[in-house]
Amino acid sequence: MQPEAKIIKRTQIAALKEHLEEKEITVLLGPRQVGKTTLMLALKNYLAKKKKIPAENIYYFNLDIVTDLEFFASQTRFIEFCRERITTGKFIYIFVDEAQRIKETGLFFKGVYDAGMPLKIIISGSSTLELKKKIGEPLTGRKKVFKIFPLSFDEFFNYKNESLKNLAYSSKILRQEEIQEIKNIFNEYIIFGGYPRVAIETNREKKKEFLEEIYNSYIDKDIAGFLKVRDSLLFSNFVKYLAAQNGGLANTNGISKTLNINQRTAQKYLHYLESTFVIQKVAPFFTNTAKEIVKMSKIYFLDTGLRNYIFSDFSKLAERSDQEFLLENFVLNEMRAKLKLAEKINFWRSKDGRHEVDFIVRKGREIIPVETKTKTETQLSASFHAFLSRYKPKKGFVVFGDGRENGTNENSGVIQFIFAHKLPAIDL
Repeated sequence: MQPEAKIIKRTQIAALKEHLEEKEITVLLGPRQVGKTTLMLALKNYLAKKKKIPAENIYYFNLDIVTDLEFFASQTRFIEFCRERITTGKFIYIFVDEAQRIKETGLFFKGVYDAGMPLKIIISGSSTLELKKKIGEPLTGRKKVFKIFPLSFDEFFNYKNESLKNLAYSSKILRQEEIQEIKNIFNEYIIFGGYPRVAIETNREKKKEFLEEIYNSYIDKDIAGFLKVRDSLLFSNFVKYLAAQNGGLANTNGISKTLNINQRTAQKYLHYLESTFVIQKVAPFFTNTAKEIVKMSKIYFLDTGLRNYIFSDFSKLAERSDQEFLLENFVLNEMRAKLKLAEKINFWRSKDGRHEVDFIVRKGREIIPVETKTKTETQLSASFHAFLSRYKPKKGFVVFGDGRENGTNENSGVIQFIFAHKLPAIDL
């Protein structure tokens, strides 16, 4: 008898379970192969095992299977199917995976929802952009969208070594071998990223193969398939160019000249990459928010492993010339995982261009500067000092990536110096 496979604990599962109690349609959106189907099956299992919902009250449809898809050929017949299974006091749950395969997906589920039956609908799909387009307007006010991304470092660390993670987040002095293991886990995550299938695999070559499969599937199905981009090679070269820019500005004029494409195509490709959760933009910080819209943003990736595949470099972090960018990208991703939708992340650059702070977190009226350093430093940079002098934030962070455990606080503890692996445990 084989041992039971270790399960990756996703932080969003609690919110998803809670939303099962709401009438709104639960929608899972995110890139391909980030574990949306696994989460849906986990919710189904939770209902059966923990909530003791009878099997005849739970229905799971995978629309990649033709016989399952046939249930959704007619909205009227599907509503009848549901009504036939609802008796007095009975509540049913409908899980629909690959929901984008339904013609007029949004209108279909709007009709089912508006029929007022005692049922809960949970939907997802691998073609996120297609599903998002189909459900947008019709399900306004009838859905809640949960964005599912690759594993955060907190989730990854927890999967790799939960007890060490808890120890690492504490204030205890770590042994040298524990520090080294943390470094190894951190290095693996930042080089190969957080796609679940990649995270589970221990063989480096197979990790690369899985990343190649994820990327090729994205190009074939989302870019060439749904978005109908004719020149997949040009698009792929465009992505490679961005991967090599190391957090550079989204200068479509410069990109178009370098790649010999028109500016409109460059803007369109950037939109596609952002809409399909490959890249993310960080706008500049201004007290006048209107200026953020017109000023150029910086480009980062949602998963550093996929970026490293595109960039064709899986060497160790300490040996890389782009380690500063990878650390920045890591810090951005971890902050995004922690912050609420209403909270924003920007970068700051002085008017004369002499000073720059990597990230500015905005929580209402509070602003929190965050700077990344590959090596431990106990002194703030001139740029950080310039920002502190001008905006006088109540707190800030310097995140360093070389693994030393002790940093010295400046400004009476206002600025905290922390190692990157502790970022998930910090209250921003």
